[in-house]
Amino acid sequence: VVMIWLFLWLMKAVYDLQSSGNVSIRQAIGLEAEVYVRVPGQRAGSGRVRVVMDDRMRMYTAVTDGDTLERGTKIRINTLNADNTVTVAKA
Repeated sequence: VVMIWLFLWLMKAVYDLQSSGNVSIRQAIGLEAEVYVRVPGQRAGSGRVRVVMDDRMRMYTAVTDGDTLERGTKIRINTLNADNTVTVAKA
């Protein structure tokens, strides 16, 4: 009985080591990021931004309501859109 209990305890410990790599895009709202691919102004198109979340770099498609954002511009992620893009503005 002790051996079975020990085996089950070890199996549970191994199972608990697993983690999910999925990160919700909603966690990026409010974070500062950087433009990776130019974001055209006035929602005329989309670009890409990169943000560090949980010590990992993530890339998201972004649009802006303001002026065009060039590569390397520091921005803030404001909202999540229905098409899974984010709306950003200069930080």
